[in-house]
Amino acid sequence: MQLLFVENNLAVQKLCHRIGQKLGCEVVVIGSGTAALDHLAMAPTLPHIIFIKTSLPGLSGYELVRIIRTQPPFCNDPQLQSIPLIGLTASASGTNLSRERATGYNDFLRVPLRVSTVGETIGHWSHRQIMGPADVPAWQMKAWHRHHRGPRSRL
Repeated sequence: MQLLFVENNLAVQKLCHRIGQKLGCEVVVIGSGTAALDHLAMAPTLPHIIFIKTSLPGLSGYELVRIIRTQPPFCNDPQLQSIPLIGLTASASGTNLSRERATGYNDFLRVPLRVSTVGETIGHWSHRQIMGPADVPAWQMKAWHRHHRGPRSRL
């Protein structure tokens, strides 16, 4: 799995790289919003998840997400549009998350990052993209039915 981190702080860049490696991921770390746009436009393969610092200098994380979600050529790429965008924020309050999700981010993580929270986020968003109900093997469903007690209408 390939992860893209857009983060301008050198110490946090190193931390992001180490966390991604500990989780067994290929990691690309980019230091600015404009460099991230260049990377997304030219990369031969797109990342599976993009982590973007919300308060980048210059082109902010919010502006970067808005460009990815609404401006060509990025908004015309269905593969890019399906990539989860995770905001990295130092904000201590979770009161504005619904407003912030309206800006185009799919989720948020608080900095400082931990291996466990990044791993949970990767697991949640990659599982959500890869596994659908049609992907569950039939033998798993049969085993589950065997242990179910009650009316079939509740299955």
